[in-house]
Amino acid sequence: MPSQPGGDFVMRFDHSLLAATPELPPEPYRQYAGGHDSYHRLLRFEPPHVLAFTWGSIQDNLSEVTFELSEAGDQVKLVLTHRNLSGRKEQLDVGPGWHSHLDVLRERLDGTAPASFWKMFEQIKARYDRL
Repeated sequence: MPSQPGGDFVMRFDHSLLAATPELPPEPYRQYAGGHDSYHRLLRFEPPHVLAFTWGSIQDNLSEVTFELSEAGDQVKLVLTHRNLSGRKEQLDVGPGWHSHLDVLRERLDGTAPASFWKMFEQIKARYDRL
């Protein structure tokens, strides 16, 4: 990842490896089996408090992701904001996706891993869809 705003970078995702045992993604996410690359541009880099970047490739309708860290007593507060999503369909993929990733982070910090990332994602997505 570049250290200066304006630089481009690639993130490699393989969601199937986030679970305790590797698993195939369900339809309609099967295209991501074996992982995939996503392309981004750094917007803000203010360690250790703010990281912001575009989401999507140049030809896509770019949205923006911001991670903000702040002190909360003897804890650290993480605020993740994903702006400029194109509509409900994208919101129903992105919101549950970030929620699932944060749950995985919490479990990893606690020394465990989810039994199934994709099952967790689908359950969270169903809850979001009902809201």
